[in-house]
Amino acid sequence: MNIFGTVPRICTLVGLMFVGQSAFASTFTGVTIAFVSGMSPTGNGLLRVSIQIPSGPTSCGNATWYAYEYNGTGIGGVWTATLLAAQASGRSVLITGTGTCDQFAVEGVAAIQLN
Repeated sequence: MNIFGTVPRICTLVGLMFVGQSAFASTFTGVTIAFVSGMSPTGNGLLRVSIQIPSGPTSCGNATWYAYEYNGTGIGGVWTATLLAAQASGRSVLITGTGTCDQFAVEGVAAIQLN
């Protein structure tokens, strides 16, 4: 069995999968207007953090909101701390969306970075 011909094809396929998922995601760099939290509308008991940006559009049309669910730990905690630090210092953030819209035309968050 020749695995050397198979491995490059698998790596190419995996690489294309990652490129395809982020191709339609939006990005925003700037100071957020506000971010609010409340219970997730999905009924899963998680906190939903919504981020309003000054201007759109996101991948969800003319919407000016991003959102993510936060369970109190993990990456949601890092993103929430980043947003709080940006607000406290007046610094801008880079938000990368998932390219997926929920039932409220809000794009999911893939990453948040403090600039």
